[in-house]
Formats: sequence, C-alpha cells, structure tokens
Amino acid sequence: MYPNPFRGNTTFSITGLNAEERTTLDVYTIDGVLVANVFTGAVDQQGSYRLTWDASNLKTGMYFYRLISGGRVTSGKLKSE
Repeated sequence: MYPNPFRGNTTFSITGLNAEERTTLDVYTIDGVLVANVFTGAVDQQGSYRLTWDASNLKTGMYFYRLISGGRVTSGKLKSE
C-alpha cells in the first residue's frame, strides 16, 4: 500500500479559537522542514474558521500542518481537496 500524497489545495477547518490569542498555522515536509506559514496572527472573534490554502507551488508529497493557538498545539497530515 502506498501513501496518498498531497497536491493542490486544501481547506483548514479550525474550531475553538479564542479571540486575540496568537495563532500560527505552518506546513512542514515529512522531514520536518517548514515550507509555508499559512497564517500568523490573532482572530477577530471566537469561533470557527475555514481557511483555503493554494499549495500548487509545492511538489506532490506528504505534508503535515501544525496549529498553535494559545497553549494548544494540533497537528495532522494534509489532505487534498
């Protein structure tokens, strides 16, 4: 069985963010190399957000995201749309 490589675009569905907390969303290669900072800043209001990211400039492969908001860290594998 082969891994399903990522390519193209993806949409991040982010929930549970608190207003004014510094939030960072980064994308890394399977080797842990940072390839993109998708978002850095504070959200305007508490709630859920959808963020579509165009990654067509990246080679097809396996990529991972890391979301840091306040004291919470979430990570996972990117999936193509």
